[in-house]
Amino acid sequence: MSINAQHRPLIQAQDRRVVRTRRALKDAMIMLTKERGYANFNVKDICEHADVGRSSFYVHFKDKEDVLRASLDDLHNVIVSHWRASLKDGTGELGKASFLTPFLQHVNESRDMWRGMIGAEAAEVVNRRFRIIFADMFAQDLQFKSPYTPLQVARIHVWVGAFMEILAWWLDSEVPLSPLEVNNIFLAEYTAATTFIELS
Repeated sequence: MSINAQHRPLIQAQDRRVVRTRRALKDAMIMLTKERGYANFNVKDICEHADVGRSSFYVHFKDKEDVLRASLDDLHNVIVSHWRASLKDGTGELGKASFLTPFLQHVNESRDMWRGMIGAEAAEVVNRRFRIIFADMFAQDLQFKSPYTPLQVARIHVWVGAFMEILAWWLDSEVPLSPLEVNNIFLAEYTAATTFIELS
């Protein structure tokens, strides 16, 4: 048996521990955001909630914002996976921003958590990360090819900004709109504009 083969089980066990520790810390951050709001806890609270030592925390993350960024990236990966599956099975369609539906459903199921982040200490991190995430997805949905033209970049920013504003309005609103209704509000403008652009 080779040395690499002998060490493989140990490496795999270490990898599983890394995944478990990171997951525990991200789950703790999410739970604390739901319970207290993002601004009202710190790294010490995350570690206590996750039952992870602070020295271990800093092996995996730089600070609380780093945990938040990692959690948003996880959400991005889930949304992309659902979107690609929907495009493959025909339930989704390019040019329809169908990646927004699972995201809005997730937000609706965790409204307290999102209210605790949007407009709070986390807002800048969330906003910046979402603009990167959704810019990429809108570019794919519109079938823009990199490098983008200045006009394409402008259009991407317009749609990302419009969606972020609708999302913030929905979270703050007392009007009981469902994720599908919010999606349809955005989609009506999005499809009308993209159709006009194609025809012009």
